[in-house]
Amino acid sequence: MVVVISDLHLCDETVGKHNVNPEEVQMVFKDLAASPFEPEEIVLVLLGDIFDINRSTLWMEVPEAERPWGADRNKAEAHASDVLEGIIERNAGVLEALRELRSFFGHIRGKVETVYVPGNHDRLCSLFPSLRKRVRLVLGIEGGEEDFLPFYDNERYGIFATHGHECDVFNFEGALEAAPIGDLITAEFIVRLPPTIMGHVEGMELSSEEKEHLRRNLQEIDDVRPYSAIFDWLLYQVKANARLRKSIEVAAEELASHFETLTYVQEWYSKHDRWGFDEADKIQLIPRVLTSLRLDVASSLARFASKILAPFRLPSLESVEEALLRAAEQFLQTHPSYEFYVAGHTHNPCSVPVGMGSGRGELYVNTGTWRRRHMKARDGSFVSVKSISYAAFYSRDEAWGPRFEMWTGSLKD
Repeated sequence: MVVVISDLHLCDETVGKHNVNPEEVQMVFKDLAASPFEPEEIVLVLLGDIFDINRSTLWMEVPEAERPWGADRNKAEAHASDVLEGIIERNAGVLEALRELRSFFGHIRGKVETVYVPGNHDRLCSLFPSLRKRVRLVLGIEGGEEDFLPFYDNERYGIFATHGHECDVFNFEGALEAAPIGDLITAEFIVRLPPTIMGHVEGMELSSEEKEHLRRNLQEIDDVRPYSAIFDWLLYQVKANARLRKSIEVAAEELASHFETLTYVQEWYSKHDRWGFDEADKIQLIPRVLTSLRLDVASSLARFASKILAPFRLPSLESVEEALLRAAEQFLQTHPSYEFYVAGHTHNPCSVPVGMGSGRGELYVNTGTWRRRHMKARDGSFVSVKSISYAAFYSRDEAWGPRFEMWTGSLKD
């Protein structure tokens, strides 16, 4: 049996306490161990964004040249190592539960092993040798400083699995060494947003409870779905307080100006700027909108972008879903011995029929996330749901049972 999970996004908690509980990992392993399908072996595939190196305030505290998109690679590796150590310390219970995989499957006759495939938020765990060694140690994987493979390929089970950011132009630059612009959007804008806004509202007449509620919701802006609703999420926090909304607008303008001044951002613009409306133009419009328009106007632009104002469209995970599905179709059509194309990245758990292929039925499977998602409702409000998803695959040689099963549990506070 091959079990695939992704997008735990374990953080160092400098941007809020949003980490997975060890009990959640243990619960999944107990459910799998109680399966009646008699697997011969267990392979746990951690399919990317397990460690979130980008979501840390440490990157605010070091010079631009020492960040992962700066010129000093040695200093960047040292700082990334510090972030990883913070993640390990804050998630000791979760990592111990992952290492204890064998204790849940002592009855298995064959091997019990863990495979790690990096994503975009843990790109640095793959880039730097010291981080590769440390990740292997805390996950109980052999190999030391050897490179991680960017995919998991198991023809016996009919599986090809990749994190999925390779289909996202804003989160994949084509080479491991090149920082995608998505890294900077997370570290230089999303991470900076809560402390910058809270600095502007510090002197306002808000209770400590109100301030903490606002801070917590701002820290979770990266979990808003769809991404185009982030302006609505900001407005939703301050809909009854005009003064507070003005403070957020000023803070957003400051952050947009900061983002535009970064050396790597300007280099990325030059590299991606082509004739016509391109990826660079889409990214450039975000800070320009924030520095020249009110939040409610920016929110309207984002809402109607896909139908009316296409040039203002924000980077969209919805378009990445379509790209992943096309990649699945292409791969499965050209590899008839495979039945499953598996990815994560979009935080949207699903299993989509692709075709019959050689007659067995083929699926695109997305393993979702274990983070909370704040989803925009039809009436403009937001509903927050915590999910746990995993997919299990069985070989044709195993005693009996299905070829595939997927489970998603959701909790709404």
